[in-house]
Amino acid sequence: GGGQGEAPPDVNCTDVRDRTLLMFAAAAGSCETAKFILDKPTVRVNETDDTQKTALHHAVRLQQPLAQGGAAARAELVRMLVAAGVTVDARDQSGCTALMLAASFGDVGTISALVKAGANVNARDYEERNVLSYATSLGREEEANHLIEAGAEDMENELAAPPRMSVSAQRQSLSRASCRGRASVALSRRRSSVGGSLCVGPGRRSAPARQSVLWTSGVASADMDSIPEVIAVEEVPPTPEVSEEELAQERARAKLEAIMAEGEAAAPVELEKVIAEAEAAGIEGEAMQKAQERVEFLRQRALAHDALLTAIADRSTQALREAIATAEEKRVPAAEVDRAKAVLAEEEPKEKAWESLAAAEEKGDTASLKEAMAQAKKAGIPEEELKPFEDLLKGAESKEQAEAALEEATKERDVVALRFALQQARTAGAKAELIAKGEEVLKVEEPLHEARKAIEEIEDGAPLEKMKEVLAKVKEVGLQPDEYERLEEAVKMEEEKQRMLAEVNKALEEVQDVDMQSVTAITEARDKLAAAVSTAMEAGVTEADCKTANMRRRKLHNAIQDLKGAIRVFCRVRPLNKREKDLNDEKVVQSNEDGLSLHVQVTKNQVEHFSFDAVFTPGTQEEVFEEAKDLVQSALDGYNVTIFAYGQTGAGKTFTMYGAPGMEGTAPRTITELYRLIDQGRDRFAYTVMGSMMELYRNDLVDLLVAKKGSRTS
Repeated sequence: GGGQGEAPPDVNCTDVRDRTLLMFAAAAGSCETAKFILDKPTVRVNETDDTQKTALHHAVRLQQPLAQGGAAARAELVRMLVAAGVTVDARDQSGCTALMLAASFGDVGTISALVKAGANVNARDYEERNVLSYATSLGREEEANHLIEAGAEDMENELAAPPRMSVSAQRQSLSRASCRGRASVALSRRRSSVGGSLCVGPGRRSAPARQSVLWTSGVASADMDSIPEVIAVEEVPPTPEVSEEELAQERARAKLEAIMAEGEAAAPVELEKVIAEAEAAGIEGEAMQKAQERVEFLRQRALAHDALLTAIADRSTQALREAIATAEEKRVPAAEVDRAKAVLAEEEPKEKAWESLAAAEEKGDTASLKEAMAQAKKAGIPEEELKPFEDLLKGAESKEQAEAALEEATKERDVVALRFALQQARTAGAKAELIAKGEEVLKVEEPLHEARKAIEEIEDGAPLEKMKEVLAKVKEVGLQPDEYERLEEAVKMEEEKQRMLAEVNKALEEVQDVDMQSVTAITEARDKLAAAVSTAMEAGVTEADCKTANMRRRKLHNAIQDLKGAIRVFCRVRPLNKREKDLNDEKVVQSNEDGLSLHVQVTKNQVEHFSFDAVFTPGTQEEVFEEAKDLVQSALDGYNVTIFAYGQTGAGKTFTMYGAPGMEGTAPRTITELYRLIDQGRDRFAYTVMGSMMELYRNDLVDLLVAKKGSRTS
């Protein structure tokens, strides 16, 4: 409830495992508590916990003994949740539906309620087990017969048993490890199409081993009874082996199909999460394309909805018109659009009234202002907002008031007030000297008023010639310098922008005839054009104005990379280390003066020669990075780039790639350059940077950013 002035309780709040109040009520079998929660208009019945279970999953789980009314409570809870709009065939992290849980727990009443609600009796989990196998594998004969009557089909190649075989056994409470088959019990099973007899004992059914249906469905726990396993006496075909990758794909595909089935009711953030899982699992094709299109549509619809709500709050007619048009295009719920239209219908008369007031004020006509005032009051504009206009009319009531209003307007040198006061004073027969004085002040102030108005009407991005024209006018009428200071600054900035743009166009023209076979010539042309564009954009030149120059710069940059080759091999020669010097080892590698080749003294009489795209003698890390620096720009331009070091142990790979404090290698320098370029283009682009760190060692690929068991990574 909450007392007066207190915020209402959040019925959708969760614990650390994302379990809601409704899930707790359902798990406890409390119909009364569940009804109280479901009566709240803000409750979300399809929320999921950290195992993807909904309140419906929790409702059908065995929490109360059947003798204490638990079965009836669960069936009633199912009906209540279905009536509230719960998704009947929602799946948990193992693909398990509520009907599968009901079948495994042995509750005919709950099964019946779910079947009546339209639950799929032939649904399969992510390990391809159907609802019927959940009942038969645990000896739920009555439940299995009920499912068969509802249309459930037996799985092919399912283990079979004589129709009425029954052996008594004691079920024990076991740990997770013991759930894998230490209990020795027997259960009755119905006959399937395969035939054959069954007995119960320790161990798994067949290789590869699988956990029990309850365990993989996420409902087994340390304090639950163990679930005995059924083993065939006679040999049966082995279960086809399914790889972890295939299993992950099936789970991801099922999740994707389930959320896509929700249509436009799906939450964009949830759909994005499922798409990410599907991509990680390697799912491709039309389903992924449709999912991407759906999430983009939902994202655009959400943005349109947000814009609509903002426009409603601001009550701006222009914003409302634009937001309504976009919302209708993006299929925002009709109720929200209708609410915005209702607000617009209230605000449009006010907008027209304000326009009439402004026109009458500018005209300086009392009759027009009175008419506009009446229109404004009818439109619902508050009295306090109309007071300035009321003050303009106060001189029309009597000769004395007209003279007083004229004297005040003359003193204030207010052009708008003077226009009204003079008209009202003439009509009321005010003193001639007062009128003459007011007219004299108006004659002086009116040009200044028009100049100020012209400055206000100059918008950002106005043509330079227009700004120059207004600036000349305001100087001519004698406006104070501090009143046109901003306009003067804007003119200077626009002149500088045009000068910089001219420099860009000049540089663009100069690089048109560059020798496209010379790396040096192309590099100079690219750098010259890039510098001109960067300076121009710092001065305020727009991205659109520099589009042609940027395209040319990119073309020159790509030409350099093409000339250098798609694959480039560099060689770095390290100096002798201390141990090698102590052993009196000699240098056997000598680089040639061209910087592109070297020779190795293999034996006293044998020399081998090698050529590379570049050879680095012992030197600084910066010299090495300069050759790779341009590749960072290529990556930002949309190309795939790889830099890797190859060599035997001790050759210097780690030093070249990572370096040491003060002698940073290629990797940290690449990151620094990447963020420098990002910062340079921050005003033009929105960047997303993602990183990964993988280790390939002895054919094992390891993600170094994933915490190992029992450790943490930052």
